[in-house]
Amino acid sequence: MSYLPVIVGFGGINCSGRSSFHRGFQRLVVDKLSKADQEETYTDLAVLMGLVTHEQRRYLDSFASEIKPAEITDRFAETIRRNTLLRRVGKDVLDADHILYNKKLRLTPSESSSFSFEVEKRELPVTLPENWHISRIREDDTNVKITAKGPVEFFIPDSRKLLVQTAGQLLCRIKPGR
Repeated sequence: MSYLPVIVGFGGINCSGRSSFHRGFQRLVVDKLSKADQEETYTDLAVLMGLVTHEQRRYLDSFASEIKPAEITDRFAETIRRNTLLRRVGKDVLDADHILYNKKLRLTPSESSSFSFEVEKRELPVTLPENWHISRIREDDTNVKITAKGPVEFFIPDSRKLLVQTAGQLLCRIKPGR
C-alpha cells in the first residue's frame, strides 16, 4: 500500500512560491514540466521575487528593458532554484553558525570548602543560593563579597553552530504586502 500526502490547507505564499495557479507545486516539479510551463513558472516566480516587473502586459528587467519569458528563464532559473524551497538559512534571517545561548558552568572549590568573589550589589540575584554568605567590603562600597561554601552554578554567554541549517523560507527578495 502506498501512502499519499494529503493537502490540508491551501493558499498564500510559501517556500516554493504562491499557491494560486499551483505555482508552488509547479516549482516542486519544474524539471518535469514542459518548456512552456517552465517558462510560465519561472516568469511568475521572477515577478514575485522582484527580479522582473510586469507592466502593461510586458515584463521588464531591472534596467526597464523588455524581457521575454524565455529570456527570464535563461537568466533567472538558477537564481530562482537557489532561492526557493529548502535552503540554508540566510545570515540576514539567522546566523546559524553562531547561535547565542547560556552555558551552565559549575564552579567547585579546589582546596578549601569555600571560595570568594566580589560583585556589585545591584548584580545580586533576588533569590540568593543557600550556600552563599554576603558581606560588605567597605561601608561606602557598591560591591559585596560573596563566600560560597561548596559548588556554585553560573550561566555564561556562549555560541554554537546549529546542527540543522536548512529550512523552508519565504522566497528570497520577497517583500510581503508588495
